Amino acid sequence: MRRMIWLIGVLLFYGVCPSPAQQIGKFVPVQAGSEVDHALTEINAATDPAQKLALLEKFAAGPGSDGDNAILADGLYVDYYIAQKNYDKAFEFGERETRSGSSDTERKRRES
Repeated sequence: MRRMIWLIGVLLFYGVCPSPAQQIGKFVPVQAGSEVDHALTEINAATDPAQKLALLEKFAAGPGSDGDNAILADGLYVDYYIAQKNYDKAFEFGERETRSGSSDTERKRRES
């Protein structure tokens, strides 16, 4: 009887605990106070869609073009175009985001 209660307790414990989630894409850290941080703060604070797009383009041409920041820029474009209900553009930038977020081993494998 004790073994049965213990077994039920173990099964309930593992049934209730969430399994580790998988992350899609790549995490890009942004250092606080950096040029990228200031640009992202300014983009997120903008309320006018035209102003937000202008800030996005400025970010993508400047600090957003360096290294993994391109992933951030593409993600911001996806969010912008989804908010504007322009799903074709959102898919276009989403595909660019997944291509730029792939690992080096995937890139090397595709190149060979």
